[in-house]
Amino acid sequence: MPEQILQLQERAASAEGVPRQEAIRGRVSAILPLYCLSRYRPAQPRQQPTQSAAVNYDESESSTAGTDRQRAPVTRRGPTAAEASQDALGCQPLSDDEVNEDRAETIANLPDVAWISVRDGSRAPGDLEDQAARYHPARHELTINADFRAISDLIAHWRRRYPGVPGAGLAIESQVCEWCEQILVEVVLAACSSNWNDDQLDALLSPTSFSAALLPRHLLHAVLQKRLAQKLGPARAEPSQSASKARTRRPHTAAQSRCYTREADQKPNGSGEAT
Repeated sequence: MPEQILQLQERAASAEGVPRQEAIRGRVSAILPLYCLSRYRPAQPRQQPTQSAAVNYDESESSTAGTDRQRAPVTRRGPTAAEASQDALGCQPLSDDEVNEDRAETIANLPDVAWISVRDGSRAPGDLEDQAARYHPARHELTINADFRAISDLIAHWRRRYPGVPGAGLAIESQVCEWCEQILVEVVLAACSSNWNDDQLDALLSPTSFSAALLPRHLLHAVLQKRLAQKLGPARAEPSQSASKARTRRPHTAAQSRCYTREADQKPNGSGEAT
């Protein structure tokens, strides 16, 4: 392939349509109320009425049945959609000015993100070692470790799926970092937008919590498969998968093995006689 065409393909594959932070902001801003969890209320066990209580309840119902027929029916107004949403979000009703300001400013307050790595010298050995990220509340800044295994393993996995594709390396690293960053940013956004005590908030925004957030694979793999297919085309199957499929072919049954042996015995030899 000519060198100019190869360079053009690499630039096209590695081109960013929207800056990473703006892409993440656009996704989370569309569902911003979901990050404000409702106020915690301890769940109450359902109380089953005893037999004696049920009998007393039936007697009281029968004694007051005649009186209830004479009373006019009372209709109770249920909560409006606004009241229900305010209760679900654990928020207080807003004034008209606050509503207008909220509608005018719907941009999510995302933390500033800094990626660090030993490879480029931005991370010192031992800092965030084998951990995903660290949050700085005073600066509202999130520091992400690009050397964390859950991130580097994903990059290596998808590079094996796109061998020899021009620009695949940069495109894969960009997509993996973007979607891992979104997961960690959402943790910060949801934790800071809900009601927690200091100990709970420290635990939610700890390096261990960020590391655990990047451990699930299925949904992240599905998103990356779709995004990379749009940029690079369909991915190739890994050699290990092809080998495992060959090893897991269904074995012949005993009856089938006897049948094949009988057919082989009945085949004629070089002289035309059956063996």
